Amino acid sequence: MPRPLSLIVLTMTLLGSANTALAVECVVLLHGLIRTSASMERMQEAIADAGYETINVEYPSRDHTIEE
Repeated sequence: MPRPLSLIVLTMTLLGSANTALAVECVVLLHGLIRTSASMERMQEAIADAGYETINVEYPSRDHTIEE
């Protein structure tokens, strides 16, 4: 049975080259424990193909205990 998946779409305001505000919808991808950002690459590509910016966060989930 597939695990449920939650996506959060953030609307970010960025400053363009002429200091004009740009609203950008962005999906932040965060892999699970004992995984790497590489496990989220296919999803990142599909989300990008749907027109969203993506941030695929990498963190050292295999280097520390859960408590750390």
